[in-house]
Amino acid sequence: MTKSRICATATGLPANATITDCQHDAVILAEIVEAIDLLTNEGKRFDSVRFAITEVALEKARKLADDLDVLS
Repeated sequence: MTKSRICATATGLPANATITDCQHDAVILAEIVEAIDLLTNEGKRFDSVRFAITEVALEKARKLADDLDVLS
């Protein structure tokens, strides 16, 4: 596994993402998706929480995709 730094920001500022960081983000994203699935089974009572967590998952997925794109 490489430990090289990548630049993943639109401003060109260095991001501290490495392949290890991307792996960490992927694990966190998988757990967020699992939480969304569990909240879906709980009914309308947790809809606002599920919507908020979905936004976090989308943001994490975009960041992960950008970081992986730069690494490849």
